[in-house]
Amino acid sequence: HDFPYHLPGEVGLFSIVARVEQGRLAFAKEWPALEGIAATLDFTGRGMNIRADSARFGGLALNKVEARIDDYHEARLLLTGASRSPAPALLDFVRATPIAGKIDHALDQARATGDVQVDLSLDLPLHDLDSGDAQTRLRFNGNSLVWRPGWPEATAIAGELRIGHHGMVSPGITAQ
Repeated sequence: HDFPYHLPGEVGLFSIVARVEQGRLAFAKEWPALEGIAATLDFTGRGMNIRADSARFGGLALNKVEARIDDYHEARLLLTGASRSPAPALLDFVRATPIAGKIDHALDQARATGDVQVDLSLDLPLHDLDSGDAQTRLRFNGNSLVWRPGWPEATAIAGELRIGHHGMVSPGITAQ
């Protein structure tokens, strides 16, 4: 009756640690599942931690992935990962996630070329996803972008673009 051993005076520790290959984590219907997970799963006490060498997330090939819930009762998913991905795959990812709505679908018609360095950070309360936060930091180095059909192409894009629930910010980004 002491499970999961989290209150003062309770004796014991619930712990399962396992290795998984080709795993899948579907955490919310609004978000694509993490797939192809090669990771160590650690379910200890009232939380879980997944440290993955690699995973796919909505078409992005992520590395250095960590997904954790510190306390099941709070059910807040913290997810971080990094990727060097083709710009079209990144645009597809943004369009397929709630990020698109948070930036008023500004990238829905965009086309881009080149590879982009992506750092992703999600902080999502699973009982109220709308109150969560998704931060995506993109680093460009020589990419091109057309925002909408018929618009001029921006080339030689260099710098950083930050996309989050509160819009897009591009401090110091340059293009021709």
